[in-house]
Amino acid sequence: MEKAYVRTEIQMTPQAEADFLIQEIRDTRSAYDNATVDKWRAQHLGMIGLRMSALVRAARKVLAAAHPTTQSDTDADQCTMLEARTSTYLNSASRLAATMEHEWPRDIQQEIDAQADDLIRDADAISAELAAIVARYPAP
Repeated sequence: MEKAYVRTEIQMTPQAEADFLIQEIRDTRSAYDNATVDKWRAQHLGMIGLRMSALVRAARKVLAAAHPTTQSDTDADQCTMLEARTSTYLNSASRLAATMEHEWPRDIQQEIDAQADDLIRDADAISAELAAIVARYPAP
């Protein structure tokens, strides 16, 4: 006898989707901090970028769902700027991840680690700004 599988989709409000992605970014950031192998850290860098990209889209949905009297052009412009910063982050993270896949002499490894630290600081700043935008538009 064959089993029948039913596919169900959970519809989230834009606010719930954004909140979920914010938590996913925090969890991935924590995994990055706890990673002991550069290969794993490299994977987490990329995953953080992908989730930030999804968070930008979710923030735009939150803005679109907001009541017209509460919508802010400044927040929409901020989303556009953060989208560009996220794209830059993703490009830098992919290049750095490819570099992190190999063993390097200590001096080069220190430079790679410094670049990774800079990227993580950028990711933290972008995520915080996106979270602040989303927080200004609570779910009805």
